[in-house]
Amino acid sequence: MPTSILQIDSLNKSFGERVLFRDVSFGISEGDKIGLIAPNGAGKTTLLNIIAGIESFDSGSVTFRNGIRVAYLDQSPSFDPQLTPHCRYYGVKYL
Repeated sequence: MPTSILQIDSLNKSFGERVLFRDVSFGISEGDKIGLIAPNGAGKTTLLNIIAGIESFDSGSVTFRNGIRVAYLDQSPSFDPQLTPHCRYYGVKYL
């Protein structure tokens, strides 16, 4: 049986009066292949931000298996075009 790496239970998120999602529950196990497909404004980016720990949620739980690390690349990152990937990674700046 595959090991669960992420469990979302009864997750709720609103922006004022607008309910983005209510009572969302799902799990992701090792080996799963998933897609997040919904219309614009449905909350895909918000859900990913919640999973990454960037954004808070109103209620529910987000649980990772022990030892799991989350990496996240913003959909609109801003990089200094003068820096190489090595410099960006290690925080090197040219004077």
